[in-house]
Amino acid sequence: MGRPYVFVWNGRVVGYVVLAMDYLNEEQGRLGIDTFGKIPALLTSHPATDRRYVRRGVGCLMVGWASAYAKFMSGMAGCRVVLVKSEPDVVGFYEKLGFKKAKAGADLTDVYLDMKHLRQRAGA
Repeated sequence: MGRPYVFVWNGRVVGYVVLAMDYLNEEQGRLGIDTFGKIPALLTSHPATDRRYVRRGVGCLMVGWASAYAKFMSGMAGCRVVLVKSEPDVVGFYEKLGFKKAKAGADLTDVYLDMKHLRQRAGA
């Protein structure tokens, strides 16, 4: 079960994202940590930006917020990665933000951001 978060600017809904706990299979992520095959993840699901606000930084803002929230939650929920199940044509967007490709499915591609790297970039 996920929890939706709505992003509003000047009284208008500009985007939303759903967050839920999930996992990444170790062989998908190649992180080299012993987790009995499953790496705890904060799933960033259904990210969407209103068409009128595409290419205006809303998507980057939402992904940045979700990553910061995952960092906050990692101390309470043991979250190790931020996971997105992305449409294939959007994978490049996530890769520019530091995500790595894990597994391509029939419809979606799993991309993830290791919290260890997020902490290093944030200076923690």
